[in-house]
Amino acid sequence: MIKAVIFDLDDTLIDWSGVTQNWDDIIAGQLAPVLSYLAEASHAVPDSALLVSDLQERIRGAWRATMPPEWKSPQHRVILQDSLRDHGVPVDEIGMELLYERLAWGLVPGVKAFPHTKPILTRLRESGLKIGLLTNAAQPMRLRDIELETLGLLDYFDYRTSAADVGIIKPHPEPFRVVMNALGVAADETFYVGDRPHDDVLGAQAAGMRAVWVRRPFSQGLDDSIKPNAIIDSLGELPGVIDRWYPGWQATG
Repeated sequence: MIKAVIFDLDDTLIDWSGVTQNWDDIIAGQLAPVLSYLAEASHAVPDSALLVSDLQERIRGAWRATMPPEWKSPQHRVILQDSLRDHGVPVDEIGMELLYERLAWGLVPGVKAFPHTKPILTRLRESGLKIGLLTNAAQPMRLRDIELETLGLLDYFDYRTSAADVGIIKPHPEPFRVVMNALGVAADETFYVGDRPHDDVLGAQAAGMRAVWVRRPFSQGLDDSIKPNAIIDSLGELPGVIDRWYPGWQATG
């Protein structure tokens, strides 16, 4: 019998298509309290535009360098630390944790939950299933939790983690195993729902789970090597998929 469903986050549960703000401006806003603190404490203050540009390039480089078989995750905190240090900030003297805590992290304007997100999470919860979340984010989950809380989604999850916290990104099977172990479930009692064929479908299947591909209008297409166990165009179709695999699942709660 099914015991748990694990979800991807971005473009699976939450919709980024409404974001119109420039990413340089978004990142500058996140960094603003950090730079203000440096100024107030009489430390060197980097030029915001130069720091943002450098940070963006380092992040892109970190993702380009992510290679099999290790699939080591980029670490936003480390990337920011290195960028600040190279721009003259005495990071070791101040303490990176103190600076990182000052990031103005929050929900990016325009991001929202997909219409079926809350109803399906509620339905799974009422049926007694455990719900997990695994995102390929370079940020620690404690930052992404701020977004989930703003959207009213945080309390639905029994366990949440990011690639940064695990140290390995999808499609490596280890992040999936971490979530299953935390939930106390086996692969044949669990399936994974995500929008990225390579990361989500292949990764979940490599960990022994069934994989449901959420086919968004902007999703990358499938190739012949990727065969999801099910394809849906909306989270509202998920109960029907579960019915086919696990008849009677809604009576488990």
